Amino acid sequence: MALIDDLAKAARVTAAAIDFLGARRAPLPAYRFDLELDLLGQSGRRLVAACTEISGLECELSTAEYQEGGQNGYVHRFRDRATWPNLVLKHGLMEDDALWRWHQDTIRGDVVRRNGAVVLRDAAGEPAMRWSFSAAMPVKWSVPALNAGTSALAFETIELVHRGLELSVLRG
Repeated sequence: MALIDDLAKAARVTAAAIDFLGARRAPLPAYRFDLELDLLGQSGRRLVAACTEISGLECELSTAEYQEGGQNGYVHRFRDRATWPNLVLKHGLMEDDALWRWHQDTIRGDVVRRNGAVVLRDAAGEPAMRWSFSAAMPVKWSVPALNAGTSALAFETIELVHRGLELSVLRG
């Protein structure tokens, strides 16, 4: 029943999605995405990982307040700096240890910052939006508790600091 309610809700949202020019557009699904990561120094290889979850695609702009003398009606607020939270990448643990090695190299002092992107795909699987990030470095790696009493899959989580996001709209 919940699936039917979700589908009905998605249909209403889709019908209401109209851009500024009046053309109907379907919202993009949040479940089709990839991670691209430049692995420079490894034969120019580019890692493409199918993550199960990516968070941290956000930005916050802080402001500085200035209280002008004689102006009691409001406080001036000026743009200060943008802050970017860590990107948190979660995917099924497999035999490829590229992310683990990158994290371990960073711990040992061999810091290699890498560029990459999160690519959101449309319902047909075509790239629709790309959030590119630069100078990323791993700051946390984890695997949740392993428990023989469950049939859960093992997931790897890695957190990356970076120097900001750039959005590219790839369709339409």
